[in-house]
Amino acid sequence: MTNSFFNQPILYITLFFSAFLIILVFLKTSKSKPKKRRSNYKQVPLMTPNEIEFFGRLCRSLPGVHVFPQVAMAALITPVDSFQENRYAYWKINEKRVDYAIYSRNMDLICIVELDDRMHNPEKDRERDQLTKSANVATLRWQSKAKPSELEIFQTVNQLPHMLNNPILSMARKPRTPAKSRYPSLHSRHNSPQTENLVTQVQN
Repeated sequence: MTNSFFNQPILYITLFFSAFLIILVFLKTSKSKPKKRRSNYKQVPLMTPNEIEFFGRLCRSLPGVHVFPQVAMAALITPVDSFQENRYAYWKINEKRVDYAIYSRNMDLICIVELDDRMHNPEKDRERDQLTKSANVATLRWQSKAKPSELEIFQTVNQLPHMLNNPILSMARKPRTPAKSRYPSLHSRHNSPQTENLVTQVQN
């Protein structure tokens, strides 16, 4: 016995248009803008107290340059391909920020400085550093629990490959080495292996 349901083309047409209308309603509903309502906002701190302290340390270590905190990565680098050619490349840097961007007096980007804490993901950090490295931008990373001295910051930045022939300051104006009697830990760290390894990593 033949099923009469499948012998009626009108039912096919009816089911097709019903499904089509349901899809249209769904798409229209999903794209509809949320209802307008009054929006209230509140201020948020630009940096944590620890980041503020390190910001001051960077400024004292590198007088004559500009230190900008919490800079959008898209303001520092941009993909070589157009947005139509490689949307993924734009997505990679979208909504990402760097802790500090160091600029010369002429507003040339010297390097990026990141202050890492226990919340940082080393794998994601390496991926971010590869993005900036592809644009020939050096990234210096220090640990929040082992922040460098002012002299260590000065030496590390001036030892970057592109800074060797164009130091930020003359050696006569570099930050002083802290006195041994008052700051023995800082004095012993200004030529620490951590600084040497950091510079070597950037050069490679």
